[in-house]
Amino acid sequence: MIDISTALAKLALAPELDDYGSTVLESQIDLLQSFAEAILPDDYKLFLTRHGFAFWVGYAIYGIYDDADARFPKSYNFSAQTQTVRARLMHSANHYPFFLCSLVIGNDETGGYYLLVISEDLPDHSVVWVAFDDDWVVTEKWQSFAAYLYEAPM
Repeated sequence: MIDISTALAKLALAPELDDYGSTVLESQIDLLQSFAEAILPDDYKLFLTRHGFAFWVGYAIYGIYDDADARFPKSYNFSAQTQTVRARLMHSANHYPFFLCSLVIGNDETGGYYLLVISEDLPDHSVVWVAFDDDWVVTEKWQSFAAYLYEAPM
């Protein structure tokens, strides 16, 4: 099992990494947790504390993001909350079974989503990549956010 420290160390090597750094407040994480209506896994909370969100060449992981922050172009929006709301609205007629108890933490620009599944129906928090093609299909699954982060292309 990959631990979050190892995954964060790998993330630090990502080309052209952009994030908030350590400017994320605990109250911002609490708001995201309140939106999710569940306790976020510790590894994702540590990622949020250290990075807020992460964007590097060809990849992004959503998290805490303020689109009014002057440090980032208006074309950015790496808010897990905003992206989750958008995905839920876009797929309101055909929800992925865990869409309502998940946060969108990324997408593949072709209609697939990386979801941090936060459900009491599952024994552990996990990340899944789902795509819609007549029905929702889980293409990949990670046992933890740390494992997902570690395997992200860098």
